[in-house]
Amino acid sequence: MPTRAIPLFLAITFLITWGIVGFYVLAPDLASGWFGEISGAHPLFFLATWAPAIAALVLVLSHA
Repeated sequence: MPTRAIPLFLAITFLITWGIVGFYVLAPDLASGWFGEISGAHPLFFLATWAPAIAALVLVLSHA
């Protein structure tokens, strides 16, 4: 894995996590209306918490 993949890993992780969380912070009524209230069992919560693993998997598969 090349070292240049580290900033890309951080960017993908940041975009997934804060894209979801930021939507709920900046537009809570709209986000709740579209996706429902966020909780520990919500699919978007799992996506946000698993963002580092998803980013790593994407990068490993793209460099294989």
